[in-house]
Amino acid sequence: MGVRERNPGALDRLQKRIAKLCEAGFKSELSQTIAAAATKEIADEFAGERDPYGVPWQPLARGSRPAAKIVHAKILRLTGRMAASAIAVPASNGFTVHIAFPAPVHQNGGYVAPHSRVGGHQVRRNEKTGGFAKRGSKRYLIEIAGHSTYAEGITIPRRQLVPTRATGGLGARWGRAFYLEAGRLVKLRLGKHT
Repeated sequence: MGVRERNPGALDRLQKRIAKLCEAGFKSELSQTIAAAATKEIADEFAGERDPYGVPWQPLARGSRPAAKIVHAKILRLTGRMAASAIAVPASNGFTVHIAFPAPVHQNGGYVAPHSRVGGHQVRRNEKTGGFAKRGSKRYLIEIAGHSTYAEGITIPRRQLVPTRATGGLGARWGRAFYLEAGRLVKLRLGKHT
């Protein structure tokens, strides 16, 4: 008793469809698809004010410049430039995320030291009244060429934008988005019978 093929040629057709996944264009198309999914995930994080793992970002500190200027200030979206600049660019073996400065300090958190005089006029202002502050006062803003910082510096809490290995890898949200997009592309490439 031998093996009898019920659907002659089906195995050959399946092998040809699978071979389409090994073509040079598939890897490039997959990188583009995954990069688009990453760009959407970053946009969702800005809109939802949360990190890649779904944890809400730390709220704005009372008295911070954005919170003081706008009653319902959105975290990391005062001007919208950083959120608008977020893009994942496809590469030969994946993608690279580009987000405008100051994204790195928000990605990891950090400390911004008080600015020194760098080619600008230094003005000390009382943070509560907005008037000029005395030289010996402990709390004051330093304004240099339109930019200001507190005299003792600013601690910026971590508001992660992109998942990293050190913080738990892709996580459920990013992993699911990549899995779904890659699955759609594979089904498209293999045809409707997968």
